[in-house]
Amino acid sequence: MDVSYLERELEDIQKRKKKWQMAFANDVISLDDLKQRMQEENEREETIRQQLMAGPLLDKQQAKLSPNEVMEVAKSLKENWSFLEPNHKKLIMQTLFSEIIVDVTGESIGGPGRRVPAEIISLKTN
Repeated sequence: MDVSYLERELEDIQKRKKKWQMAFANDVISLDDLKQRMQEENEREETIRQQLMAGPLLDKQQAKLSPNEVMEVAKSLKENWSFLEPNHKKLIMQTLFSEIIVDVTGESIGGPGRRVPAEIISLKTN
């Protein structure tokens, strides 16, 4: 993964930690919620720090996935898509595809600024 992306993720984690603390200070969330959220953020932060440290090693040892491993990753991605943050979804899409052409198939649902039914016409992978 790109080092600058990981560094931005670390900054985002720090910002979210401050927001969780402010939410607790303003009685928006309970102490148990704060502890849980902070634990999740700390775990994510640790994972990113490990990735940053392992980055140079990964560049030297170009890992190759078997076709079965690729299929497992794809299945996992489909199952977990709804749990990913928007910036992670965007990164995945930009990594997999160089072009996606979409056609609007109807009127917006719920008024302006809402969802618009669409259909993928074609796509190009990277």
